[in-house]
Amino acid sequence: MNISSQHTVAAAEIERRPDNNLLRRLRPDDYALLAPRLQGKERAANDLLYSPGQNVELIYFPCGPNLVSYQVTNEDGRDV
Repeated sequence: MNISSQHTVAAAEIERRPDNNLLRRLRPDDYALLAPRLQGKERAANDLLYSPGQNVELIYFPCGPNLVSYQVTNEDGRDV
């Protein structure tokens, strides 16, 4: 396989990944570690993913034109 066809195969493999910038930029061997555990899940707008003090058991990778925001409370009680 020449370099051009290798690039085409690599590009096609990346296109099959979820539409998330981080997941698409992982090296193939790193992505292969995560891929078996990934599952699509739709969430409603304004849905709370985590509550303060809650153990994080799932990690969310927003896909496509979606956005996740974080609110962090500082030690002095102010929210960022």
